Amino acid sequence: MFELLLAIALMALIFAMALPFGLEFYRRNTLDAERENLAAVLRQARGRAMANIRETPHGVRIAPEGYTVFEGDSYAARDPAYDTLFPKDAAIVASGLAYSRSFKGTPTLPER
Repeated sequence: MFELLLAIALMALIFAMALPFGLEFYRRNTLDAERENLAAVLRQARGRAMANIRETPHGVRIAPEGYTVFEGDSYAARDPAYDTLFPKDAAIVASGLAYSRSFKGTPTLPER
């Protein structure tokens, strides 16, 4: 019986010592995944602008609740019907005001 208690105590000690490392790994992995998600959203908006879809600029709004890819010169002047929403991981806390960035495509040349 004593050996079983000793084994359980040693396992609990090992788990208690490993817990901070596991939590740090989880935090770092969550942050890396969210960074990659944001980069993909920015690439999507830039790609839409470069493809000159509907011949309008495209942008990204970064807000605490998530990311919005929009069409228009600014988030305030956009057409909400063309918005694409991307949720943000709830474990990542964005602070401050919302931020938006627009990308302008290349102008189309007239046909000859």
